[in-house]
Amino acid sequence: MRNQPIYTKSGRISNMVVLFLLCFAVVFASLHFIGHINLPWSTELYFKPPIDKAAIYGVPVQSDTEQFAYSEATLGNGIEFGMATALYRQKDGSIIVYLSNPVNSSAYLLCEIKDPNGKVIAESGRVAPGKYIKALKPKRGWKNEATPVTVSVYAMDTKDCYSLGNFEFQTTLQPW
Repeated sequence: MRNQPIYTKSGRISNMVVLFLLCFAVVFASLHFIGHINLPWSTELYFKPPIDKAAIYGVPVQSDTEQFAYSEATLGNGIEFGMATALYRQKDGSIIVYLSNPVNSSAYLLCEIKDPNGKVIAESGRVAPGKYIKALKPKRGWKNEATPVTVSVYAMDTKDCYSLGNFEFQTTLQPW
């Protein structure tokens, strides 16, 4: 009597193919997770920051900005902006910044205020050329006391929002 094999030849081959594909998938996944292979669908998507809805056409009135030490600055690539350098909290929690983007600018501006630990206290949306924002609303509450902060102003291309440079300074956020 002849012994019948448990697996047919075709079944044995298909099992080997499945095993090979499984091993290949494990190796591929491990290389991806340790960073040796970048998959096109695994890259982080970049979303443009939203336009700041509180932006106002024009420039801040000088009599309003004097007490906030409003001054203008130029980034290394020639992009200009104006901003208050003495920051004060208001009773409603907002922070007066008077971030202005000149009408002849070729960039969007964005402002972030960070606490000493690097956490963002407040940030603006994109400010288009010819507009300014008076105040930023905080992301979270904090004590009404003088707080050292870092202010970052970012310039972004108006077409695709890629970085054109940034400006950073330290100041104290004053209580109201």
